[in-house]
Amino acid sequence: MAYALIHVLDPARAAQYAALVEQHKLAATPARTQDEALFHARRLGPAALLLIEVRSDADGFALLHRLRRARQTCPALVISGSWELRNEALRLRKQLGIAEVLAASQPLLTVEKAVARALEPARRKAPAEEQPFPPAPAKKAQPEKQPEPAKQPRVLDEMLAQAARSLRASMAMLWLDDGSEGTLHGHFGWDKDLVPMVGTEEEWAPFRHLAESAPVDVRRCADDKVLARSPLVISGTVGSFAGAPVVDRNGRGAGVLWVAQKHAEGLVPDVLHPLTVWAQHIGSRLDDFADAAVRSIARPAKSREPRLRPTALDVGHALGELFAGLETGFLLTDGADRIALSNQAMIRHLGLRNRKLSGLMRARVIERLRLHSALDGRTAAKLLEPAGEPLRLEVAINVGGDRILRWETRLLSVQQEVCRVDEVADLTAESQERKSIAKLVRVDALTLLGNRHSFDEMLAKEISRVHRTGSTLSLAIFRIDERERLRAGVADVVLRDVAWLIADITRGYDHAARLDHDSVAVILPGAPAQAAFRFATRIVEETAEVWIRNVPRVTLSGGIAEFDRAEDVSVLLTRARAAVLEAAACGGNGVI
Repeated sequence: MAYALIHVLDPARAAQYAALVEQHKLAATPARTQDEALFHARRLGPAALLLIEVRSDADGFALLHRLRRARQTCPALVISGSWELRNEALRLRKQLGIAEVLAASQPLLTVEKAVARALEPARRKAPAEEQPFPPAPAKKAQPEKQPEPAKQPRVLDEMLAQAARSLRASMAMLWLDDGSEGTLHGHFGWDKDLVPMVGTEEEWAPFRHLAESAPVDVRRCADDKVLARSPLVISGTVGSFAGAPVVDRNGRGAGVLWVAQKHAEGLVPDVLHPLTVWAQHIGSRLDDFADAAVRSIARPAKSREPRLRPTALDVGHALGELFAGLETGFLLTDGADRIALSNQAMIRHLGLRNRKLSGLMRARVIERLRLHSALDGRTAAKLLEPAGEPLRLEVAINVGGDRILRWETRLLSVQQEVCRVDEVADLTAESQERKSIAKLVRVDALTLLGNRHSFDEMLAKEISRVHRTGSTLSLAIFRIDERERLRAGVADVVLRDVAWLIADITRGYDHAARLDHDSVAVILPGAPAQAAFRFATRIVEETAEVWIRNVPRVTLSGGIAEFDRAEDVSVLLTRARAAVLEAAACGGNGVI
């Protein structure tokens, strides 16, 4: 089913916009962050409409740029409460494919009309059927007027687009030798202003080298020893490829032309003959539209650097004042472990008042802190270990009150002598702020679902409602199968993507939360066991079908439990967890 991607930070307004697009028979897919929006765009494919809110504290234009690079070419509606951002959206209208720009204060009726206008099918004439060969020149051709340099790239793009259409290829690439690194041009079937290039020059280099000396046709790139290692083949961007060298009018090699398709065996049979003719045609016209551009790239104009005036500032005095005014404490110890240099911040952080540290032994200072109970013995022992690998600790120190310090120590070569540098920063305020936020937060930072505290509160409220109204309640828990085979960073990415998928499928009054490090729970008010089973089965099946680039495919084990008013809340959780373990023991990718 076609869908509309909605990135609006206010949940209430996002729900209103979702209701609007559903009136046009589109599935509404809300996304709270840019990464979540990109996840749904890759999972669901091309959207029918983008509804993006742009705010001064979140760069929505960056999201639009990323969506266009992800091949989302549908119309976009931009909503903003700032007139400066709306003006910027109007300036970027053509570049980002923005259909309309709306004020956040506009009534819903205005937004609804804008959605209807954006979804109105564009009336385009069908392109005329093209021949697989370039057009033959007229017998009495008049000398062509050389195009202006500013129009040269557009002429080249049009020729590549014509070659791609005539050869029935989704991609056409041209590399021109400019005497240095060369220039790469490409056509990928959409507006080049929105998505200028797929892949990098380094990723396309193996394809260019393969066709540089003679025409070549590779029907299955995954079976080729050289191309199979290319990221473009591994990601599924290129499945088949054909290329031919480009030769100029003087018979010198000038570049390579190639076409590609996403699927293996995707190019038309006998593609080499018309492709070679296209390469000859482009080579014969290099003097008309490419040579001047190539020469300008090969020999860029020299820029004259301005002469710099020497400063009248006393650099040594300025460095001394800068060192003394830093909030981070510094301690420089020579090879004999004697303190050679320290600043005022170090003395303040260690609670040494105005005592001068220069000339004292570093070990004596640390031992004094330990004897006065300012520093615990284990931390002091680590700081007194012989210098080696860099050390970074969070140190609890009691000097005029409990404080948290970040203490880093490392080696530094100064005037051919190996010295030790200690850096100490005060993290007390930051630590207290983290603790305060932890007590108030209800959202898991990784998945953006509710955290365990939020889950417990919501479950208590819903169970109270069940006892009060006599309705039903079910609990579904999902766990990633074989999570231990995933690396730590990859496991977090997989859990985040699974959470986003669950959030997209759940109803507005369901409550999804991260239960622990590898499982997500969903509270389903008013759902009996049969409805909860259907819901959990849909989650498991859609997760098994999702494949995102650079993220391994995973499956889920799901367990459901319907609340019994005669039992305790902990029993409900225990039954749901036991069902998850039973589903995993049966091989996973299922619901019990």
